[in-house]
Amino acid sequence: GAATAARACPALITRGGATTALVAVCCADALAIYDLKNPEPVAVARGLHYAPLTDAAWAPDASCLVLASADGYLSFLRFDDGELGAVIPRAPPPPPDGPRAV
Repeated sequence: GAATAARACPALITRGGATTALVAVCCADALAIYDLKNPEPVAVARGLHYAPLTDAAWAPDASCLVLASADGYLSFLRFDDGELGAVIPRAPPPPPDGPRAV
């Protein structure tokens, strides 16, 4: 069916030795998670809701994906470490410019 939402994962991952990104694609009755370097889905889930899926949101570390449906329900999909690939740690933000307290 037609996609109702597509959400990019904020974390970069490595799969098969390559750095890539994940995208969750919602359809009326299914969710597919794609690695942008592979045309086949990494994961597919069906039958999670009675009403069509309408939106999705990733946890910053790719450990969880929240799905919403037209009936107002939410589902939380949790992933084990490494299940979707190895998450590349983010570099800490640079310190702010300006005076510092001593």
